Amino acid sequence: MDLLSVAGNISRHRINLIPKLLTYAHSLQSATTAGGSIPDLFQPSALFSGARDRFQRGLKGVENVYTQHSPRLETTLQDLIKGRLREQQYPFVDGGGTTRDKPQDVIIFMIGGATYEESKMVAQVNASSPGVRVVLGGTT
Repeated sequence: MDLLSVAGNISRHRINLIPKLLTYAHSLQSATTAGGSIPDLFQPSALFSGARDRFQRGLKGVENVYTQHSPRLETTLQDLIKGRLREQQYPFVDGGGTTRDKPQDVIIFMIGGATYEESKMVAQVNASSPGVRVVLGGTT
């Protein structure tokens, strides 16, 4: 971190984020070694469970089959707002609160970028959840 500050082209604020990111990464590792598990977005059961439910119910009353999909981010965000996230899967950095606290400001940053659908869903959450502000960002 000293070398980064000497280089001069990186702000002190960004350099100060490094220990926080390391603490967060360590908390994820300790959660998995303590018997917890980090949610795997690509497990077949998680990926296809919603699709299977929709096919079993059929497409009755759906004007556009493309608009019936809801991004996984929606359920995670709704669980966060309602205080239902599992702390083993979504750990907090020390002093950052607990999963039971009702958030007021939520920042979502998607590595690789967010989709238009996710952006639309965040706008809908902002409109329908008074007292909660959600900001969506991404690398692209």
